[in-house]
Amino acid sequence: MPFSGYITENADGLHQSIYRTRNGSKKVLTYTSLQPGSTRSIYPSLDEPQYQAPVSLTILHPKGTVARANGIEITESRTEAEPLWEKTSFAATEALPTYLSGFTVSDFDSREANAKDGTKVRVYARPEATESANSTTYALETATKVLDLLQDYFGVPLSSQKLDLFAVPVMEGMPASGPGLIFMPEDELVISSTKGSVEERVKVARALANQLSRQWFGNLVTPSDWHALWLNEAFANY
Repeated sequence: MPFSGYITENADGLHQSIYRTRNGSKKVLTYTSLQPGSTRSIYPSLDEPQYQAPVSLTILHPKGTVARANGIEITESRTEAEPLWEKTSFAATEALPTYLSGFTVSDFDSREANAKDGTKVRVYARPEATESANSTTYALETATKVLDLLQDYFGVPLSSQKLDLFAVPVMEGMPASGPGLIFMPEDELVISSTKGSVEERVKVARALANQLSRQWFGNLVTPSDWHALWLNEAFANY
């Protein structure tokens, strides 16, 4: 079915975080924040919490950028017919409400580690924010430890087989969390593992614990309608 969505500059739907580099160049991070009811602005769907279906995406994006989504990437390729573009396809998710689907395109750098069960954890941030070798090390180490603890506590592993965390430079809305894909403010992920203050480390650890718990509260177990969406926040904060 042919369909055209749109990109916004506010914190809703498929939107852009526009920021500037040290030399003044404009850069753009494109990512999704789809609750409540914004998925229908991107592609046709029964965009209500009680309706669930697997989501499988293929994204065509500019050469030199990285595309990520809920599912783990299964192919990344270029074609001679479109030399300025790359194509990334993603494995289908398990059945989920469409507002929990998501994707992003950026030129961010990443660091990665594995949880005890082999789940791949990756932290993405803009290149200038990761010039210090350890700028995302603390967030990566903490996220991996929290993921191990939560998987042991709940006794249910992540179905996505990976967890991608993106440090958004200019984030107007709230953090956005879907299965295997989380968008958070940059100051909640980028911190020196050797020079960060105790307060900064506590802030990062609390933010990560809150967002990772949503992989179970709200993602694995979802409300049946929009009126119960506040429960996701309540359980995560608890």
